[in-house]
Amino acid sequence: MLFFAKKLVMIKAFVIALLSCFAVPVSVHAQVAVRCKLQGQHLHGYVDKENRLLIFLNGSNALISTLELGEDALVRLENGDKDVWRFEDVNFDGYEDVLYRSNSGNVQLFEDVYLYRPKTKSMLLHGTLSAMPCFSVNKAQQQISSTCNHSSAAENWTETYVWSNGVLMKIAQEGTMPATENGDMIVVEYRKVRRNGKWVYIYRKRIG
Repeated sequence: MLFFAKKLVMIKAFVIALLSCFAVPVSVHAQVAVRCKLQGQHLHGYVDKENRLLIFLNGSNALISTLELGEDALVRLENGDKDVWRFEDVNFDGYEDVLYRSNSGNVQLFEDVYLYRPKTKSMLLHGTLSAMPCFSVNKAQQQISSTCNHSSAAENWTETYVWSNGVLMKIAQEGTMPATENGDMIVVEYRKVRRNGKWVYIYRKRIG
């Protein structure tokens, strides 16, 4: 009997280890095995045993979206990464949106971004935000930045956006880029901003 009791304890410990990332039973969601459960101000959700991201509306517990996680998110999930997905208000409408890792490498990180639409209580994939590498949200200035754009060793830049009537508009860009000077290839550092619909360089100087 002692042998079987020890075996049972080992099996239970193994199951608990597999259900990492806040594995908890949720009675209101049919007692399914869940991982990476997050609670937000308006939404909550978790990753189920089929590796789907389920998003629910607080209060009513209504399921409003089922999202399929990409390979990058799944690999990180299996490796015990707890930062696979998150809530953040990225369009400053007062409602949380859903973001999860879609692709990452040595230099760049991409996230699929689903905006919450309060009128229809649904999620909508935002293609522009999802294509931005390493984007961050500045709530104080209500700006979006994409900080790790990269095309070559000499060309790296950051972009800054604002929302205008529900559409993202780029207002600034700064970084480094290749150029020519007296027939020689050089690298310049620059910053440019949008003024009256036109791009204006604030500075542009040689650094290499």
